[in-house]
Amino acid sequence: MKRIILITSLVISLIGLTAFGQGYFVFQTGKSQVWDGFTTGVPHPGPTVNVAFLWAANGSVPMVDSLSVSTPPSNTPAFWPSDAWADILADPNFTFAINNNTSEVAVQLTGTNGSVSYNGGSAFAVQNTAPDVHYELFFVGWSSAFATPALAAAAGSYVGWSAPFNYQSFQLTETPTAMNGLTGQFGVVGLIPEPTTMTLAGVGCVALFLFGRRK
Repeated sequence: MKRIILITSLVISLIGLTAFGQGYFVFQTGKSQVWDGFTTGVPHPGPTVNVAFLWAANGSVPMVDSLSVSTPPSNTPAFWPSDAWADILADPNFTFAINNNTSEVAVQLTGTNGSVSYNGGSAFAVQNTAPDVHYELFFVGWSSAFATPALAAAAGSYVGWSAPFNYQSFQLTETPTAMNGLTGQFGVVGLIPEPTTMTLAGVGCVALFLFGRRK
């Protein structure tokens, strides 16, 4: 019996040390952070966007910045969503934040005012991070029709991202720091026809032209 109690206590202690050793984050923003640019054609805040964030070593530059440093809420940047997703998912430096308790990507649906408040605004541990470290972060948003970034990417979903920003992780016992005002607004833009779609459309036009000439 004493051995069982000792083993149980040791396991609990190890779990506690593991949680304490992770960096803690508060995934929360103010209003009008994320804009929906795909449901009505007019950009607006609303509960239609899923948002996650990626982290990397301080000073890292996201691959997707080669397309645009961020996606403004007021217009549609000239890039293919598939290209953006490829850069986001294949980035060798940036990693999606994974909740240490659930082992899942931390994803939050935006509020009606375009805000983000993951875990009710409470701190949570992010896997493979350390406390009291400055990290480079950026947000990625996509249509709420898809639960995860992987599903959204596979479907060629609307996508948008924030400019990168610096954030210092903290220990559970320290005063938490929210991400309010750190990222700047960004928009999730409408689908642009894929290059293959444009090619097929072009072939169709040529076929119609030739058929018309034969008549």
